[in-house]
Amino acid sequence: MFLFYDPQVSFQQKNHCLDIQEAHHLIHVLRKNKGDTIHVTNGKGQLFKAVISHIESKKRVYLNLVETLNIEKPTKEIHLAVGVTKMMERFEWMLEKATEIGVSAFTPIFSNNSERTKIQRVDRLEKKIIGAMKQSHSCYLPVLYPPKSLDALLTHLDPNTSYLAHCKPSNKTPLSAYAKEKNGTLIIGPEGDFTSDEIQKAERLGIQSVSIGDRRLRVETAAVVAATIMLY
Repeated sequence: MFLFYDPQVSFQQKNHCLDIQEAHHLIHVLRKNKGDTIHVTNGKGQLFKAVISHIESKKRVYLNLVETLNIEKPTKEIHLAVGVTKMMERFEWMLEKATEIGVSAFTPIFSNNSERTKIQRVDRLEKKIIGAMKQSHSCYLPVLYPPKSLDALLTHLDPNTSYLAHCKPSNKTPLSAYAKEKNGTLIIGPEGDFTSDEIQKAERLGIQSVSIGDRRLRVETAAVVAATIMLY
C-alpha cells in the first residue's frame, strides 16, 4: 500500500483535489492513472481509501473518496527534545527513525555545548517526518515544535513525566524503570552533553536524570534508543 499525505482531506467531502506535491509523486514517480485506488491520510488519525477520478494536465489529481477509517490513537505519546547536531543529516536521520517507531512529537533544542545555534530549513525537517510517517503506514503525523533553548524548554515541562538523559555521573535511574508510563518527554543533549549546571537546574525543577545504558552513544542513536525503551 502506498500512503499519501494531505492535511486537507476530510470525510466531509466525497471529492478531493490531492495536495500538489503528493500529486506530482503519484503521477510522475508511481505512474498512477485514472481508476487506480490509493490511500490518503490527513495525519490526524483518519485513513481514506480513494479512487483517482481525474488527472488534469499531469499536475492535479482529483479523488473520489470511497471509504473512511478512523485509526485508533497510539496508547503512548512520547515527546523527544533533542540537542541539534552539527551535521543536520544526523538530526534528520533521528527524526525519520523515531517517527517510524512511533514518537509523537519533537522539539529541537539548543544548550551550552551545542555546536549549532540555529536551523536554516525547518521545512526540510517537516518533510522528513512526513516521509517517515508514510513509510511506516502511520496515520498520525508527529508534531514538530519550534526550536528553543534548553532553559525555555525546562520551564514548560511536567517534571513528573520528563526525563533528562546524560553521560555525567549522578544519581541516575535506568530509563526502563519508567517504561510503563503512558507519556513522557525525553531530553537528549548535544554532542558535548549537557553541562553540570544544566543537569543540576533540571534536577532542581524535579526532572529525573536517567541512564539508557553503559555505552556512550551519538545524539541521534541515544534519542532512538531512549524512545524505543519507552515505547516498547
